[in-house]
Amino acid sequence: MVFDSGIGGLGTLCEIEKSLPNEEFVFVADFQNSPYGNKTKKQIKDCVLTVLKKYVKKFEPKCLVVACNTATAVCIDEIRKTFDGVFCVGCEPAVKVAQKEGKTRILVLCTKATRKYSAYLKKQKNIVVFCPQKLATLIDNNFLCEETIIVYLNKCLKKFYKKFDAVILGCTHYVLFKKEIEKIVGCKTYEGNSGISKHISKNVAHSKTKGKVHLISTTTKKEQFLIDCHQKIKGEKICVE
Repeated sequence: MVFDSGIGGLGTLCEIEKSLPNEEFVFVADFQNSPYGNKTKKQIKDCVLTVLKKYVKKFEPKCLVVACNTATAVCIDEIRKTFDGVFCVGCEPAVKVAQKEGKTRILVLCTKATRKYSAYLKKQKNIVVFCPQKLATLIDNNFLCEETIIVYLNKCLKKFYKKFDAVILGCTHYVLFKKEIEKIVGCKTYEGNSGISKHISKNVAHSKTKGKVHLISTTTKKEQFLIDCHQKIKGEKICVE
């Protein structure tokens, strides 16, 4: 099971699908309560645990991926305690990956809540954190019509052009515009989807059945949108039940 507040986690799901093509996947997007980035810690925790309790009970997954940096920052420990029989994976900004490659001028893009509540980010030194206001919401609402998003990205990120040697995409939504952000900021971006996929592939028993994907929105108004976004990210038509 892969969980996010919106469509950002679809990029994580698609990366995992490449490594584990025979698995049955459940993706849950909490559109009903998104965005998480401007909520309090208690509000985020309540939203996340309420949704997860419902769908973990229904599907009984062997692995739970919290493909949301904000939810990970706020309550990954509580999620692991609540579902102690499930292998739980969170996502954190890939600062260490950039540092291992010798990057020293690092910009982290994330939501306000991730910046405020991430103990991981607070431990990092010599980084600059920037929170593009409402970007995740803009992506959730306009992913199938990208022009509005690209105009916004240019407006808020062009001031960083050539000022950094690494940009960390600390929100799974932002990863969907990795190429555009690299062009605007003028340097390599780093994100955690490939690392999450490899980690799961190494630690979770593989199935040998035919792969299947269930896409679930906590509000039915977004169900078709979720299907269309998943197909766009994959670049192909798939069988979704």
